[in-house]
Amino acid sequence: MCNICGNWWMDYEESMKHISQESLHQEYPDKVRAQGFQHPPFQCPDMSPSATVPTSVEKVKAADIKVIAALGDSLTIQ
Repeated sequence: MCNICGNWWMDYEESMKHISQESLHQEYPDKVRAQGFQHPPFQCPDMSPSATVPTSVEKVKAADIKVIAALGDSLTIQ
């Protein structure tokens, strides 16, 4: 980091500890997203993984899924 810039990062981190979601909602109501989900949690009757690797998507159980990933198609250039 740049010594000339001072301790701005440490100051930033310290100030973030004191900012609550409620104060952000009060100060910037139009810029804060609503929290929480509107739907109940997804409940599966059988949460044990399959004994063998499923060969069909119809036989995949929730416990068989180990990783969920997403890739974007946007590029940011600075």
